[in-house]
Amino acid sequence: MKKALTLLLIALGVNLHAQSGVGGPTSKKTWFIEANTGLGDAHPSFTGLSLRSADGVTSYSVGGEVGYFLLEHFAIKAGVGYADNGLDEDLEIETISYKIGAKYYINERFAFQTDVNAAQLTNPKRKPTYLGLQAGYAFFLYDVLSIEPGLRYDISINQDFSSDNVFQFAVGFVVFLK
Repeated sequence: MKKALTLLLIALGVNLHAQSGVGGPTSKKTWFIEANTGLGDAHPSFTGLSLRSADGVTSYSVGGEVGYFLLEHFAIKAGVGYADNGLDEDLEIETISYKIGAKYYINERFAFQTDVNAAQLTNPKRKPTYLGLQAGYAFFLYDVLSIEPGLRYDISINQDFSSDNVFQFAVGFVVFLK
């Protein structure tokens, strides 16, 4: 199993197309759409995709992000998400989350991101806010598609909501639009 996993990672790391230089997927004036999933601690301002079911309660979140490269390898991005914890009536919490930030690629492989992400909870009305830091690696399957596993750390800004910081392993799926 370890050998198969190692071979899979090596195969993903080898590109079918050259990814360096001007004109690649992270070139100036390129748009991208990103969807993320995460493993680890969850928090209300997550703008990705998740589905959990435990003890007869199913919770989910849906969301995505969009970005635009202002410079070679440097993009601004924004995201929005919706989550429902699946509980009934008084305990139900619906969440609208949002994110704004920047993403930078080194050699079109190493992705670094910083953002501010926040949420509006409905019951009770609260606004958790985090400063997000993320680093990952972009496996390009084609010039227009990458899978980007990475580590994410969200630092709580709104101490009235929570002083807990959140560490997470995330996997992003990115489509580049030229």
